[in-house]
Amino acid sequence: MLEDLERWNTPDHIGKLRKALIIFHSPVDQVVDIGEAAAIYQAARHPKSFISLDNADHLLSQAADSEYVANMLVAWSSRYL
Repeated sequence: MLEDLERWNTPDHIGKLRKALIIFHSPVDQVVDIGEAAAIYQAARHPKSFISLDNADHLLSQAADSEYVANMLVAWSSRYL
């Protein structure tokens, strides 16, 4: 799995996806640095969206955070599905 992540998580690969992309990330995430999300966003082509999750943790353990992500994802994806 780690080899696949290293192989496919590159700016070139992300830029070639040719799919709508939404990124959710919290600036206080202790597992994955916000810089990783920023790099993915920068590499992606439009249409793309970035939604900051304020004080959410990596696993969205607070119900309000996971509900917010679910609602935003439904609204955003309805344009592309």
